[in-house]
Amino acid sequence: MLRACYTCSPLCRSRPSHSTVQCMTSYILGSGPDTRVVFGGILEVIVAVAGIGTAVALYPVLKRQNQGATLGLVGSRVLEAAGILAGVACLPSIVSLRQAGAGDRSAGRQSRLVPRVLPWLAFIGASLLLASWIGVLLGLWEQRSTVSALAALPVALFEFSLALRLSKEWL
Repeated sequence: MLRACYTCSPLCRSRPSHSTVQCMTSYILGSGPDTRVVFGGILEVIVAVAGIGTAVALYPVLKRQNQGATLGLVGSRVLEAAGILAGVACLPSIVSLRQAGAGDRSAGRQSRLVPRVLPWLAFIGASLLLASWIGVLLGLWEQRSTVSALAALPVALFEFSLALRLSKEWL
């Protein structure tokens, strides 16, 4: 049964190559080569392309039976491939974090690249912006109104402050 799940289910197939990063919480803190993760990412891209390829190859044959269901199959395989590729897109950042030594907690505390107030500003601003969008959807006010502009102000302030702070670090 397990073998059938592994060979038939794309979700089960895509799991092993990410197991190094997903299941080992000490991956970023550890040492050693990153070849397994990079090779696993390449294999995941192949799985994604193969999944779309099988659906497209089966489309002419299956559309004779039920064209709507066949389009659903193709759409679901494309969506599955997009999910796999989204997971693969995260792998280079995790590998670069490991190589940069981001897991060193003492260095992370001492660097203070971002002041503590900025994340709070971002959380508060995102909450206000979400409330503003809900108000627009419910018809309480227009999208281009004073309320929407005031709700977007903390997020804009956060974005500007973060860009300014990070540009100082690079200069």
